[in-house]
Amino acid sequence: MKSLIKNIYNKEKNAPMKKTLIAILTFLVAGCSIIYELAFAHVLSIIYGNTIQTYAITIGIFLFSMGIGALAVTKIKNNNEKITFFYVEVLISITALLFTLLSFHIASIELLGNKTINYSFIAAIGILSGAELPLLGILYNKSAKGMVQVLSIDYFGSLSGTLIFAFVLLGNIGPLDSILYTSITNLFIAFLFALVYHRKAVGLFLLTGLIGINIYAIYDDKLFKHIEKQYYNNTTLKWYEKWVDNIPDSHFIEAHNKIKEIHHTKYQTYYITQGKIKTSKGTTEARCLWIGKGMQYCDQTVHSYHEFLCKTPQKILGKPKNALIIGGGDLICAKYLLEDKNIEEVILIDLDKDFVKWANKNIHYNEAVLKDKRLKVIYGDAYSEVLKLNKKFDLIIEDLPILETDALIHIYTVEFYRTLKNLLKTEGLYSGYVDKLKNDSALKNILTCAGWDNGVWYPGINLNKFSNMAMFEEFILLGNIKKIKEKSEYYTVNYIQDTAKEIKGECNESEQTNSIFKPNYNLILKPNFKND
Repeated sequence: MKSLIKNIYNKEKNAPMKKTLIAILTFLVAGCSIIYELAFAHVLSIIYGNTIQTYAITIGIFLFSMGIGALAVTKIKNNNEKITFFYVEVLISITALLFTLLSFHIASIELLGNKTINYSFIAAIGILSGAELPLLGILYNKSAKGMVQVLSIDYFGSLSGTLIFAFVLLGNIGPLDSILYTSITNLFIAFLFALVYHRKAVGLFLLTGLIGINIYAIYDDKLFKHIEKQYYNNTTLKWYEKWVDNIPDSHFIEAHNKIKEIHHTKYQTYYITQGKIKTSKGTTEARCLWIGKGMQYCDQTVHSYHEFLCKTPQKILGKPKNALIIGGGDLICAKYLLEDKNIEEVILIDLDKDFVKWANKNIHYNEAVLKDKRLKVIYGDAYSEVLKLNKKFDLIIEDLPILETDALIHIYTVEFYRTLKNLLKTEGLYSGYVDKLKNDSALKNILTCAGWDNGVWYPGINLNKFSNMAMFEEFILLGNIKKIKEKSEYYTVNYIQDTAKEIKGECNESEQTNSIFKPNYNLILKPNFKND
């Protein structure tokens, strides 16, 4: 290897070998560039929500900045292309590392233009990436034909990077580590390039590379998880505490003061918080599960929530034979349904296989229900998966997180709920909770537009006699509401009969509906994270 590099470096007759090296580097930098573009967009969509808008802005800024970078190459003096390319690779690596360390912190502090600061990292990487291709083209061959060859290699490298990010990096190591590994790749490219073209720069590379690799080796996941914990502590949890502070008899204020663990899949971020809360019986520990910016449950409310959402409609129906759960990846709802030996089949559709596996292993409320042969889990997008079902159900339960980004906006549509209506038996029931959209009445209107003209809604209450923590959900039952009015010995059914209100009104298509072909982005919940 050493003699090969020496020959490449010293002998002009080995120009074809140099071309091969430039071709390899072109392929690598193109792959790195597209990975940065996708990973940056993914990170910022986690921070700011609105996935489509965030990706669009990120790609637009990146492409525009690449144009600036390419134009800047024309100002470089002849014979300086080699050292310039080396410094470009080092600067890309440093910029990417800074983004991973600072982006969440910048987003969590009340700072004028904090979005602009984060997007400036994208612009910086874009400018530097835009300079890579012209520089490599000049080094490869200054002719027009040579530039075309370099360009074609760049396109192949971009496809490779896209596939690697989508199918390898994102699901296995997450977006932040993807950026870090890619930045190390850029350092490797700089090192390889310096060995062949500019040996004097090797010392600088070794210094820069040593710093970057040591940061990764020493801190690894601990550093990034600490950064994310601080972000959620300073944004979601503080906002939530201020929100519930205005609710009478609420005791969540002291509950979410510490994130114990945080996890990622390629679809979502979820974490566990733990702290002390005040209850009617004194002070107790509260352990809560959050997905993104929405709380799923706390120990003190998990029973009440699933009792109303899952168990009560099952009791109203008597002895339903089968049920369909949309979402519910924590498997708790499935466990509640399968406690009844009369139920023969429960089908659960959830997008996130990794989260379901984690829940089965770590959430004791579901009692590892995956072992029950009556439960069938389908992993996939609920909108497309329900279209494949060829049977009808006694009970359909929707247990999805709040709409905090546009990733699920196609689920909360007239078309989706119309499909669910067609899957429900004549004597069946649909059960869901209402306050998952920005406007509490929006879901009721969407359901009305989908043809659900028979239903009731009611406020949830805490059924935990050891805690007086408030519940914030409102629940909804659709379909065979005559069954709701029948006499029952089950305590929650009696409560519903006393408090439920019928859903009335006509479909308002102009204001609060949501369609696949005309999505209503105003329905997305956008918490105010300013630290007032």
